[in-house]
Amino acid sequence: MPEGAVVVPGTREINKGDFDIKLSIDTPIIIKYGTKITLEDLLR
Repeated sequence: MPEGAVVVPGTREINKGDFDIKLSIDTPIIIKYGTKITLEDLLR
């Protein structure tokens, strides 16, 4: 993770093969980094 990154938890669907099973994996989502974060930026 880059220093100063804003990260939120998320999930991503994975489908491998022709199975009828839907799986998801937990993954971090980087919203932004490299700039100062303000409350107004987070609410947009």
